[in-house]
Amino acid sequence: MKIIPACIGNKTAIFIKPDGTYLPCCWASTNPDVRNHLGEELYAQLNIHKYSIDEILQSHAYKLIVEKMTSNNSYSFCKKVCAEDKVDEHFVMDGPYANDGLNISVQI
Repeated sequence: MKIIPACIGNKTAIFIKPDGTYLPCCWASTNPDVRNHLGEELYAQLNIHKYSIDEILQSHAYKLIVEKMTSNNSYSFCKKVCAEDKVDEHFVMDGPYANDGLNISVQI
């Protein structure tokens, strides 16, 4: 199964949990796989209250996440959402706000 993670290396495709944990996407924030995979010590390297975004992206913890996301043994949420045959299904924007020209960027 080929995984096409839209989040990796994209500073605009992120999710920051209320406790300050920086994760590559909202799917990663709602699933315990990342925390379980890293353990508490490495998971703490993802906190924006302690580290800058650039430090987090260069951290051992984040590199392990990327490695896992792009492996044949990816996280369950990656397989569910970012498998090659699922990408179009989940990333098509439709509904009342589709193509409204809204462009959101976040400066940290």
